[in-house]
Amino acid sequence: MSHSNRNFAVAYVFLVALPITGLVGIIRSGRSLKAPTSVDGVWSVQAAASKGTIPSCVSALGLDRDTPVTFSQSGKNFAINAGKAGGTGVIEGTTLQASLRPAGTLPTPPNCGGDGSVLLTATVDAKASPRVLSGALSVAGCPSCQSVEFHAVKQASTQKKGAQ
Repeated sequence: MSHSNRNFAVAYVFLVALPITGLVGIIRSGRSLKAPTSVDGVWSVQAAASKGTIPSCVSALGLDRDTPVTFSQSGKNFAINAGKAGGTGVIEGTTLQASLRPAGTLPTPPNCGGDGSVLLTATVDAKASPRVLSGALSVAGCPSCQSVEFHAVKQASTQKKGAQ
């Protein structure tokens, strides 16, 4: 084998064979990956307390039937803007968990501890069309403040795909 043929063979291995082998390995390892459930977009919320009224410790969030809730998602992490509050959370499977902080001071009952943040725990029905989100809002460290169950429906996107 001549010197130039050997150089060609070495170059071929490094520039073609190794990258193709690496690409095949990456594709095989990525087969088991699953994208997190998508919640990105605007949702309309319907809140319902078990005794008919929303407790003041949760009502400070400003959630009512006319208030849109916006999720901005990146992977399994998301930011949420809900009424007069905002926060961050994480999605594990179809379960969402987030901590919301109101823009002002959250009125908490005198027997409550904690930092006054409101915890959101919900489940997404990804098979429903439009998607449905069901869960509860509760004040962290406050057992005397009852949790508020809610139901949200994802609003149809008004922006066409590919539009800026």
